Amino acid sequence: MRIRNKYIIELDYEYDHESLLELYNRHECTPYKHQVTGKELGFSHCYTEYLFNEPVVQKIIADFSYLDLRFEFGEHCKSTGFTLCESRMAPDLTITPHIDYARSACLTFPLTFPQVVQFYDGDDVVYEYQYQHQTAVLGNIGSIKHGVTYAPDIRRQFQLDIFNTWDEISEIISNKG
Repeated sequence: MRIRNKYIIELDYEYDHESLLELYNRHECTPYKHQVTGKELGFSHCYTEYLFNEPVVQKIIADFSYLDLRFEFGEHCKSTGFTLCESRMAPDLTITPHIDYARSACLTFPLTFPQVVQFYDGDDVVYEYQYQHQTAVLGNIGSIKHGVTYAPDIRRQFQLDIFNTWDEISEIISNKG
């Protein structure tokens, strides 16, 4: 572990970067739209059963089973559980600051670099994290406002949603991480 704070926890975990990137050739990402306005938000995602059953995804889930993190999958999860993400932002299409109430945290596997995420207190950025290398990162996205400002580069990542509280996650990492 290199960084650990109330926003993110970096984990020492080597994942198959090329196999995760290859998923973009086999699975179609669909544009994500604002739930109220229907406006596209600058990123696309894929969360199909076929993606979930990919060997590289199943390996990651098995590798993290020792941490007792609550991953939930199935029809009831709708857009949460796991996702292949691709951001193609424009100045007016960003990931606006928000809290993800449907999930507590996210285990992110960045596939393109650099990537940045900002954490907010009100309207002010209080912490900015840059994914600079192949490191699995736990993000506290269910209780802290976060967003992604415009960047011209394509941003790709694989995510597993976690339904433990951030306090539970911190304790698990302290005891088993």
